[in-house]
Amino acid sequence: MLRAYELEAYEMDAEHLDSLLKRRQQNGFMLCSYEELGVFLDGLVILKRGSSPKKSNNDEAVELTNNLILKKLRIAMELKEAEIEIQRLLLLYHY
Repeated sequence: MLRAYELEAYEMDAEHLDSLLKRRQQNGFMLCSYEELGVFLDGLVILKRGSSPKKSNNDEAVELTNNLILKKLRIAMELKEAEIEIQRLLLLYHY
């Protein structure tokens, strides 16, 4: 997981990452910021799929919405839109 942050040149130490991965009930739990989540997802895409030649180097802030999070996960995991819908329906049915 640290490698995903390194690929985006984001400083993340192992101790802080460990606190982000803890459950709410555990001591030392910390909420992940939108910035940390966005950087991780971008790094995950690079880690899984390689660097994109189309990616621009502007550091423009982009609002991280649920749709954008799903899109980045879909790209990183090479899922098709239909596979996402099936998984979403399974989650709804399960809960």
